[in-house]
Amino acid sequence: MICKSLNFLLLIFFQIFSKSSSLPTGQTVHFVSDYFKVRGISSIICYTCSYQESLHFMQLATKNFMVLTVDNYEKNFDRLAKQFQSTPYKIGTYVNYTCDRTKDLLKQISDLEIFQRKHKWLVWTKMKEVTMENLKNYKLNVFCDVTVAQEDDHLVNLYIVYKVDYSLQDLKVFAIGNWTEAEGLKVEVHGTKIERRSNLGGILVKSQTVLQSLKMDSIDEKSLQLLMNNSYEMYKDNLARYTIVLFMKLAKLYNFTLDISVAEEYGKQKKDGEYSGLIGAIERNITDIGLIGMEKSRQLPFLDFTVLLWKNRPIFIFRSIKPFESAYSLVMPFSPLTWLYIFSMLGIIAFALIIARKCGRSRREDRSLSGSFLVTLAIFCQQGFESCSSRLSERIILLTALIFGLIICTFYNSIIVTLALKRKWVTIHNSEDLINSDMEIGVHNLSFFKNYFETSNNSLVSKLYRKKMRGQANAFLSNDEGLALVQSSSFAFYGRENVLYKYVRNKFSMNEICQLSEVELVEPNQVPSPMRKNFFLKEFINCGLVRLKEIGVIARELNIWYPRRPHCQSTPDSPDVSMNYLLIAYVIFFSGLVLSVVIMLLEIFISKRR
Repeated sequence: MICKSLNFLLLIFFQIFSKSSSLPTGQTVHFVSDYFKVRGISSIICYTCSYQESLHFMQLATKNFMVLTVDNYEKNFDRLAKQFQSTPYKIGTYVNYTCDRTKDLLKQISDLEIFQRKHKWLVWTKMKEVTMENLKNYKLNVFCDVTVAQEDDHLVNLYIVYKVDYSLQDLKVFAIGNWTEAEGLKVEVHGTKIERRSNLGGILVKSQTVLQSLKMDSIDEKSLQLLMNNSYEMYKDNLARYTIVLFMKLAKLYNFTLDISVAEEYGKQKKDGEYSGLIGAIERNITDIGLIGMEKSRQLPFLDFTVLLWKNRPIFIFRSIKPFESAYSLVMPFSPLTWLYIFSMLGIIAFALIIARKCGRSRREDRSLSGSFLVTLAIFCQQGFESCSSRLSERIILLTALIFGLIICTFYNSIIVTLALKRKWVTIHNSEDLINSDMEIGVHNLSFFKNYFETSNNSLVSKLYRKKMRGQANAFLSNDEGLALVQSSSFAFYGRENVLYKYVRNKFSMNEICQLSEVELVEPNQVPSPMRKNFFLKEFINCGLVRLKEIGVIARELNIWYPRRPHCQSTPDSPDVSMNYLLIAYVIFFSGLVLSVVIMLLEIFISKRR
């Protein structure tokens, strides 16, 4: 960027210098000003033939431009190249192609692939044919923004130039308008750059995918058709196949040829610092783009990404208990604390009944603690009471116990009926509930998950790992092992949603599917596809994917390739009441029976002693 004070000093020097000489570049400066103003550029670098020409171009500073003029290319090229590569802003660049050394300058810029960046290039020339022939040797890609301005007396003709593939010699040239000092800039350009250049002429785009379940060493036309058919090996490598389908649609949209090969793995860093697999192929420019999803957390200097394609949603899935499946079914409607409050209230009522009866004069009433408690319990269970006392205080106590019991018992019975009609009883609603439950957990044995749980700074993840996973033999399991435990026991298994439900759809019965529940540990994230840095088709691919999303193609393909949670399709039937469901009732009955027999024998023994 330009230092304003330097511009000011150079401008003063130019005004002093211009009094003694007349420069023929005033018309050129006016044209450059009009052109870049229309393009919305405020920062300009001017590569000129001489120091005098540089001073003349400093007039642009008076037209609200930030200007840097360069006439000594060799001395300043390295610094300027770094500025081009590092700046995130769009820079307008004027190049006077009539200079002999300009060809060497553009050759160096081409070798560094600076033309591929989002800068605006204006090449000034008087010999159109020679300039166009030389531009064929430069690395101009389909997304570069290079305009050739041909001076013809007082008229300047403008041409857009680009190549579909910079390795080819076929230079595309389109006239877009002209400029005169009297009428200014007249340009006719229709549509966006991508729309105008959407026909890529069948250029070859090298790509690789990773197949983990399907065993294919290469992909020919026949195997490609199989991979794109969802009925073939359903839900195997569905992310890779979904990505292949989308990019084949992009190839048809933009008329390019997609060469697909198979990488052995995603890639990891080797001892020599290089990467293996798909990432290594991108690093060594063997492939342009990966037809697979990859976490964006892998930030490498040679790696770039497309727009987001696939939802990555890791979850815990587990079977919620069926109503009346537990031995504690009869106490399930109320929490332990609620039961404690209920029995405490019954005790208070029984104690108040004892006091009321002891204050009375009737000797026929049972004033013992056990007798008062039995009466209170009978009233609570809606069995009535033995007699109606004539005392108001006792009547109030009995009426209070009756209303209290009516409310509690009615509510209890309605919950029991509701539970009998429910398919599952959900007691775990979030990850905190899961951590505090008695349920064991396991995680899909993937290196990413293992590293995440062992090193995560997330407080919830760390708490779950310390309390539920550390030191456990079944903390990390294969997909088959983990979901088999979900089927057979009270177990929660963590993995990617699409992978888990793919197994569930094939292995679980409908009754087990109806009992499934899920809990998110972290927020789901979107997954892009990897590509090499500065890939010249990046903008085309991203815009094409957005277009496919807008017209509903991506939503349709996701419905085909993304395994959703299977729907419960069975009707809830009333459960069979087995011995296990009423275990607490039987325990109370037999405990009371045994206790009464023991006390009876004790009473007989004491009476005989007397």
